[in-house]
Amino acid sequence: MIPDCDPFDEDKFTKKFMLEYGIDNVRGGSYSRVKLLLSEYEAISQQLHGSTDQCFGPFCKSLPVSDNLV
Repeated sequence: MIPDCDPFDEDKFTKKFMLEYGIDNVRGGSYSRVKLLLSEYEAISQQLHGSTDQCFGPFCKSLPVSDNLV
């Protein structure tokens, strides 16, 4: 067990790994479904793009997190 961790660490690290390896390739914490719901996928994608100051609207030319929409 990791000392001094909080209840949000598992989701935080899951999102960090999703950013690095792609949303489709990582599961954990609140995102444990093998196939995420479209609403979950879109929310995660928006959060990852926002946290890295990338665009996430309809005018965005590229989606570096994952091009594979559910």
